[in-house]
Amino acid sequence: MILGESEDENLLGVVTLEIFGLVLDPLKREIRQGRILLK
Repeated sequence: MILGESEDENLLGVVTLEIFGLVLDPLKREIRQGRILLK
């Protein structure tokens, strides 16, 4: 997804995306910056 060749599989999961502050929009099929919630 971020690193790798064009024919490589996407291996980043939801937890990894959240660590980077990103969210997956399944309707638009894109990754965008999300809100970071601090507890």
